[in-house]
Amino acid sequence: MEEFNLLEKFECHKKKIIENIDAAKDMELNKITAILIIDDDSEEVQRKLINWLIIEGYKVSLRREEYNILSIEW
Repeated sequence: MEEFNLLEKFECHKKKIIENIDAAKDMELNKITAILIIDDDSEEVQRKLINWLIIEGYKVSLRREEYNILSIEW
């Protein structure tokens, strides 16, 4: 059950990232930055999101500050 919950969270965040990437591409931008605010399972979900982005060919960086800041370039 917990694994399904993680998958559901991953898919939700993935969908939002895709929407933001598409919007940025429509504005002819080549980079977006997002503040990741994910609850207790954040490490696992973040790792899955970053792995997915890298596999899809995006350049990704994650800065850990007060909030985790994810930059995505294409």
